[in-house]
Amino acid sequence: MKKYFRLPSPAMLVAVMALVFSMAGTSYAVKQINGKTIKNKTITGKKLKSNTLTGTQILESKLAKVPSAASADSAANAVALEGTPAAGFARSANFVRVLASANVGDPDVTLVTHGDISVKMRCWNSTGSDRISVYASTATDGAVLESESDNAAPLNIATAFDSSELVTDSVTENTFDAEDGYDDTGFVMNAASDKIITLLEGSKALVFNRAGKDCTVGAVFIVN
Repeated sequence: MKKYFRLPSPAMLVAVMALVFSMAGTSYAVKQINGKTIKNKTITGKKLKSNTLTGTQILESKLAKVPSAASADSAANAVALEGTPAAGFARSANFVRVLASANVGDPDVTLVTHGDISVKMRCWNSTGSDRISVYASTATDGAVLESESDNAAPLNIATAFDSSELVTDSVTENTFDAEDGYDDTGFVMNAASDKIITLLEGSKALVFNRAGKDCTVGAVFIVN
């Protein structure tokens, strides 16, 4: 007796073919899609998950310079203006105005101090005349003094005040005198730390017998 097989309907054939192709396609995709098969420059940033790329995936040496960071190339020169180191420029200075008085025999008055160097005032009497001495002193040997009254290089701790005067004047006791000081200037410089005190030219006034004081000094110093 003959057996008869029914042919599948067209709908069944279509369904089976669709199933076969879908399974084959998935297998193909799993096996074939990799870095070699992706066309260059076809994946945009929108297709990447945010914050997933790190330095592990990126070769930093291949990254181009950020345009706004181009000025960073000269950052190493920032400490040397046009190639000149900071040491080649003058430091900023402070102006110190001083008015001090003392009587004969009073302790010396410090007018200004900068580091280990100072400028002091002494009021004293010699052979019947009051004297004002504005002089330099140092707490470290080896400072330098330049003035029109005295020069001491080096200026040492033991240097006598009358050998380190910036300016000096004297007047007969119980009389009045004033000295404008346009010609008396000087500076002291600490050789160890390059600290400088300068008596500003034309700023000094030495006055005797003012307001009950034997000696009065007014001056402007430049400290840098």
